[in-house]
Amino acid sequence: MKVGSAIRTSVWFALIVLAVGSLAQAPGAQAGWRHGIGTGMQFMNLEGDSGLGTADGYIELELDLDSSEVSDLIETAFGLGGFSAKGKWTLAYSGMFLELEGGDKGSGPDGMSASATVNLEVTAVEFSAAYQFGVTGKHTWSVLGGLRYTDHTYKAAFRVGNDSARATIENDWTDLLIGITHRVPFAKKLAWTNRLDGGFGGSEGTVHFNTALQWHVAKHWNLAFSADYRAIDFENASEGDSDWYLYDVDEFGLGISFAFLY
Repeated sequence: MKVGSAIRTSVWFALIVLAVGSLAQAPGAQAGWRHGIGTGMQFMNLEGDSGLGTADGYIELELDLDSSEVSDLIETAFGLGGFSAKGKWTLAYSGMFLELEGGDKGSGPDGMSASATVNLEVTAVEFSAAYQFGVTGKHTWSVLGGLRYTDHTYKAAFRVGNDSARATIENDWTDLLIGITHRVPFAKKLAWTNRLDGGFGGSEGTVHFNTALQWHVAKHWNLAFSADYRAIDFENASEGDSDWYLYDVDEFGLGISFAFLY
């Protein structure tokens, strides 16, 4: 059996994550150590292509996620992260695990009926350090560096016409992060924060942007409303190889997060 690239499927879900760019720049006293830990929810959209190889051929999936449709595909989802800051330095960390399971139907080569059942587990861990290098009026600027580890475990069963195929592929990669952050307060308890970073090394390249409205609602609590965009391009092996894996997807959406400050 030769499985081609014409199978198309779509999934949708709400992803629980930590808006790390928001927490790391949470307002607070500048003297001494400051710490924060929290979590949040992000309503994520996915647009792009994902593919994987099998012993009999390869499958390419078109991902088209609409955040207005909340899916039952989530089996497990949680995220946690935080920061520690002193003087001009901010150290941040985050971790996230997501498991999706579901299926869809579409069309295969020569118009044959096709179906796909997919289980995807995603683990992501990030560590970063930011150093404040400049102040312009009320605007604070920092340079950021760090590491991001990502693991995808893909289990899939496909049927095209009377033929079927199964595949289990696990891929992980670590990217070096370089970026810049920006913060400007515009009221006593409100601030606008931004983060732009790029990742490279393990992947073909990633671009990440986060912008957030920070609200210091109480002495030990911070609330953030954010918009997040991440473009990920990862490919292992080559199309047609049994261990081929492609994840060329834009992840974007609105979110809300909260942090306990101490």
